Amino acid sequence: MHTKHKSLGKFQGNESEMIAKAVYNASMDGCCESLGESEGFGWYAYVSGKRYDFILNENSQGFVYVEWGKPQEMIEKWERLEKDYAEWMGEGEEELDDDGQPD
Repeated sequence: MHTKHKSLGKFQGNESEMIAKAVYNASMDGCCESLGESEGFGWYAYVSGKRYDFILNENSQGFVYVEWGKPQEMIEKWERLEKDYAEWMGEGEEELDDDGQPD
């Protein structure tokens, strides 16, 4: 599904602005998993649909991008995002004290 007359704004750059807006609205209703924050890594939400699942990304400039596909494919992408976010946050690394030794 393509948007016939694309408008400038937070949903530009999506294959379908209509789908992007619908997924964005669903993500704002708290119906889904989310991770990150718009500053830095970016904010992501996983929205499940009837035929397709969606991963939404909102960046620090407020632009929204939506990717969709079959559930299994999107679950795998979401799991990679979760792993990337954990690495970005430094999870799994030992914290060091002032002397450089593990706490």
